[in-house]
Amino acid sequence: ELVRRLKEWFQGLEPAEGPAAPREGVRGGPGPFEVRYSEDPPLGDFFGEVDGHLEVRHRLLDASARLNDRAHQMRVVAKRLLMRFKDRNPTPLLGLDLLAQHSERLVQEAASEVDLWQQQLRAKNNHLACVVSLLVLLISLRFKLSVPDAAVLEACLSPLAVDPDGLSGHRDALAVGWEEACDAALSHLLRTTLAKNKVKGEAKGEAGKDEQV
Repeated sequence: ELVRRLKEWFQGLEPAEGPAAPREGVRGGPGPFEVRYSEDPPLGDFFGEVDGHLEVRHRLLDASARLNDRAHQMRVVAKRLLMRFKDRNPTPLLGLDLLAQHSERLVQEAASEVDLWQQQLRAKNNHLACVVSLLVLLISLRFKLSVPDAAVLEACLSPLAVDPDGLSGHRDALAVGWEEACDAALSHLLRTTLAKNKVKGEAKGEAGKDEQV
């Protein structure tokens, strides 16, 4: 967004809604404008944010598993308690009522913990999206990527986290997140586009050696 606005300001371009055209009376006017970045991309901050995001995902997985166990325990206790109430010859509860209350309290605590980690994951998703967007921009500027190449990089290193609301309700949905999606996309990129470029480069090098011979 910052780069787009700077280009509009210094190049005197119309907003993105319509076709780009020079404007009069705008500082800089029509002319060459380039945003540069010469330092190495901040990979340390990026990896730190990825580690934090992955840790919160694991915490949410553990909390969801505990909630599932507590809910199963409560269902078992409630079923036994209901069978006692339906019995024609009532027998002592033998503490089943207390166990049901305790199970309900454990379920509420586990549900609160899941909700807490869901909120943490939403926040981490937003942080990760910002860091990834900035990293893609800096890499594009650092290595002067063309618009198509930058689009490919953004598609593989996507700033959009999987399931941004934090939880779909299923453990399988939690098990596949941003890290797994980006790993699959980058692996595919290395096996296809980048591999083809490498093969072409090697072929050109061998052709040049043959011509020299």
